[in-house]
Amino acid sequence: VCRQEEEESAPENGNLTEKSAFYIRQFQRALFSQLSGGEEDFNSREAQLLVSILNVLSRLLEPTSQQMVTWTVKICKETSFEDVSFSKGLLSLLFGLHVLYKSPVTLLWELCQDIHSQLGDIDQ
Repeated sequence: VCRQEEEESAPENGNLTEKSAFYIRQFQRALFSQLSGGEEDFNSREAQLLVSILNVLSRLLEPTSQQMVTWTVKICKETSFEDVSFSKGLLSLLFGLHVLYKSPVTLLWELCQDIHSQLGDIDQ
């Protein structure tokens, strides 16, 4: 999609939340296509930048919307790249969303268990 088409389809007079949601969808698509290309086509710096942008924009959403959390959890579970900086940014986004949306402690507990099952004990 060319930049001019994106700008034309952006909400003109919408409120900040609507505009943020629109741009979040655009950056989510860009990140998804970056991740879909496979590890050989993966550009770590670009992916980190996209995650950082999503992190900033997500703070402008309504706290009642869980779509961003759901999408981020899905990306975290489906992504298996061993890029430390990208993974750190993605987890930072996820934890920030959980705090922002005041997710139940059980969700964070499950997330921590998933991380532990992947990484193992730090004593090993």
